[in-house]
Amino acid sequence: MVRGTGDLGGAGDGTIGPAVAVCDRRRTDATAIAAGDHQTCAVLTARTVKCWGWNGFGELGNGTTTDSFTPVAVSGITNATAIATGFSHTCAVLAGGAAKCWGHNPDGELGNGTTTDSSTPIAVTGIATATAISANDQHTCAVPQPGRPSAGDTTVSGSSATIPPSAQTGSLS
Repeated sequence: MVRGTGDLGGAGDGTIGPAVAVCDRRRTDATAIAAGDHQTCAVLTARTVKCWGWNGFGELGNGTTTDSFTPVAVSGITNATAIATGFSHTCAVLAGGAAKCWGHNPDGELGNGTTTDSSTPIAVTGIATATAISANDQHTCAVPQPGRPSAGDTTVSGSSATIPPSAQTGSLS
């Protein structure tokens, strides 16, 4: 079920306005979904990604800044395994552990060492063994595969914080 103001096309049904919509249960090709402040994105069974909503900073990842109130394909993503959306950016983990991000980047949340927005997915520097990714407001975190950390996997993009060594291994119980 989708709920919200819908003023940015968050329902993904082509409408703008208050959104209370039941997801189409006949559509079985989404394996993961994430909703940010301005955009919603889904990983499909074909491991591609589609996004919809407001696109003022390129958060839909299709090479434009044109809003879309129905799902559009994210450029060049053909092997996504996980998705996360922040305030105005989106990130995906790819098969093999690399990560790509797109959208607004005022605090470095895209993880490529710049503060330049990108309307297409760009590689996150130093991430090679991610198994999960999380985004919120203006930061992004990736979780490395246990026992296989690589340079950069413990860096929190868009922040000066790092994950302490005690939290890099083991469980979070």
